[in-house]
Amino acid sequence: MAFDARAESTTRTPTLQTPRNGDLPSKARKLPYLPGRGLRWLARFLEVARCYMKEIRACIGHFPLEVVLFGLRRGFAADRVLLYGRDAVQSGRYLSDLQRQFSRFINPKPVRELLEDKLLFESLAKQFVRVPRNYLYCDNKRLVVLTDEWPEIALSDNSSQQKRFVMKRSRGGGGVGISFVDVKPESVLVDDTPMTLDRFYEVFKERDDRILCEFIQQSDFCALIYPHTTNSIRVICMRDRDGEPFIARAVLRLGTTQSKGVDNFGRGGLSVDIDLETGKLGTAVQHNAKSPRAPLVYENHPDTGAPLRGQSLPRWGEARDRSLLLMRQLPFINYVGWDIILTEQDPVFLEGNNYTGVRLAQAHSGLLDEPRICDFYRRFGII
Repeated sequence: MAFDARAESTTRTPTLQTPRNGDLPSKARKLPYLPGRGLRWLARFLEVARCYMKEIRACIGHFPLEVVLFGLRRGFAADRVLLYGRDAVQSGRYLSDLQRQFSRFINPKPVRELLEDKLLFESLAKQFVRVPRNYLYCDNKRLVVLTDEWPEIALSDNSSQQKRFVMKRSRGGGGVGISFVDVKPESVLVDDTPMTLDRFYEVFKERDDRILCEFIQQSDFCALIYPHTTNSIRVICMRDRDGEPFIARAVLRLGTTQSKGVDNFGRGGLSVDIDLETGKLGTAVQHNAKSPRAPLVYENHPDTGAPLRGQSLPRWGEARDRSLLLMRQLPFINYVGWDIILTEQDPVFLEGNNYTGVRLAQAHSGLLDEPRICDFYRRFGII
């Protein structure tokens, strides 16, 4: 059930103007809504088609052709057909992969840029919630120091001091291209490879379009479940017709031996359903996006044996309420998937996903089961 904290808040956001079918170009009314007219509309439609067909092509060779064609006719990639089940795909209760591609335009362009760019996101969101601090940035092979604290950290001669950071792309996500950097006196370890500070700067510039940010220590609860990745929660937020934010779905993402150092569901991680009211965990789902088999369902973590089903997620209430707070403080965001790390103190907002992936949420049930969520997608012409 979607979570609404309206009764708990006296702050109201202004009513947002949303598109209606009558506003669409006549030639587009049978297709999901795309803002813009003429060549801009065509360019956006072609971008949606390109990204959707990329998902379809990724399944060819891994899944029987019959499954690929079955999904293609209904707007789903073949791996989602097996994840949700054929009957579910035909039920109309699941947001399709094609519809999800159209959702990239629900937010206006400045919002898409804000959510895509980790430097912009940090500078704005840190006024309202805790976010990882950025220390270095590289663009076009140029290194930029973002904080006065960096020279003190990098040049420290305190032999007992060691600080951990994360090097990742400054735009985009998906857990791709992440490295862990440990800075010690006279030495830097990049994914356990030792090098001098000068050599680290060279490596940083070679990879380009990177940031070096604070490493966030996850809560003891999440570390006990699976300590070899930083585990996070995905909170999908939307706005109702009055502009009031609500949470559509939330899941705990957990790493596994298969996901190789990240908690990414598409790379073999787990998705665990979270009860929005109580924070209690449901079952965990694991799905191999390259293997033609049904998903696996667990009540305990498959690698550590840690119990999941029925466990209460510590500090869930804070993460839930601050997700809604951030939506109220940034009323121009219509749709987002927050990635949040639970710590022993405040929840830390890693980033916001503009057209959030939905398979890790729909692994448990279809988003379109809930009328309020359907109304949101319908207002923007996605369904």
